Amino acid sequence: MFHFFQLQSISKIATTAEVPPKEKYVRNIILGTHKEGGATTFWSYVVNLPLSSQSMVSWKICYLLHKVLREGHKNVVTDSHRHSRAIRDMGVLWGNLHDRYGHIVALSAKYLHLKMEFHAKVGLSSVSLCRCKWPLLPLCVSGCTCANA
Repeated sequence: MFHFFQLQSISKIATTAEVPPKEKYVRNIILGTHKEGGATTFWSYVVNLPLSSQSMVSWKICYLLHKVLREGHKNVVTDSHRHSRAIRDMGVLWGNLHDRYGHIVALSAKYLHLKMEFHAKVGLSSVSLCRCKWPLLPLCVSGCTCANA
């Protein structure tokens, strides 16, 4: 039943409609990472989404990944770091295409890649308390302004 709710929530978020993801589905995925103790189920569904052909789906997954990295289980960062290069490549792809949402997908994917790389270098002890806000990554990388830095 757990996998069904995770799949349903990701499917409801990853639509091509130009509407923001509903917070109840985002919350279900975040709670799922805590129940599972990581992001294995999350990534098993995300890798099968059409991220290279749908910019709106890519943008929503970037938003969702940002929320999961900030509020999910502490093992989410380790599980997600394995997919860091794929997120970066998705951003490069959308940066080269002149799509309506391509530029924002490219910027957010670059941010997410840098955030995962930074937290992989810093280590897990600092990650669980670091709640860097979306636009503050340069501050976080050069001298994290988070409570635990």
